[in-house]
Amino acid sequence: MMSNAVWQEALKLTQSLEEITGLMKDKLDAGEVEAFLSLLDQRQKIIEQLDQLKNESGIASWIDVADKEVSQEIQKISQEIANTFRHLLQEDQRIKNILEEKRSITLKKLGEIRRSQQVHKTYEKGGICGAFIDSRG
Repeated sequence: MMSNAVWQEALKLTQSLEEITGLMKDKLDAGEVEAFLSLLDQRQKIIEQLDQLKNESGIASWIDVADKEVSQEIQKISQEIANTFRHLLQEDQRIKNILEEKRSITLKKLGEIRRSQQVHKTYEKGGICGAFIDSRG
């Protein structure tokens, strides 16, 4: 017989994942990379806790309760966990899109900086200076 307490704990951990994922998105939108990475680490620890809890309890899956002997409460919790995981997948895709957009912008800025540095070096070497000398005297 599966323990309701284990499932309650799994639900709490899953809800924490959802909360942290929302915060991650906020931090990313605000450009707070260090905070984002810290939350990413926290999220990874929660995922590891969920896996450990599942393994220690001999539960095959949080979202697919095959055993018809389980209580209605466990079936309900399993459904809530499944819904939360679906939502997390959507949020992860949004976060991935934001990261891709920020990466693209950063690469564009980097390209502009490199071009600017190249022009600056050319001026320093005197490569272009002669072209600007007024020959009218």
